[in-house]
Amino acid sequence: MSQKIITNEGFVTKPKDKFAMVHCSCCNRLVPGKVINWPGMSPEKKILWKPCKECGVWLSHAEEDNKSLKGKCLECVEEKEG
Repeated sequence: MSQKIITNEGFVTKPKDKFAMVHCSCCNRLVPGKVINWPGMSPEKKILWKPCKECGVWLSHAEEDNKSLKGKCLECVEEKEG
């Protein structure tokens, strides 16, 4: 759902956002996320994936957990070493 403004009888209502740990969409792991609370609707949970520091591709859990990659994806590390 996008960040649109909902109007209700002339009143403008915006969603209330908060940051929390949410369940990953691919596993049962808790990851950093954003919870968007729209009035009168169930909360929307979005995962905050981390991008690669060089190319911007979203990092997988394995790449994110591997501290020796220093925030880079495997492809960028292999290109630099090769």
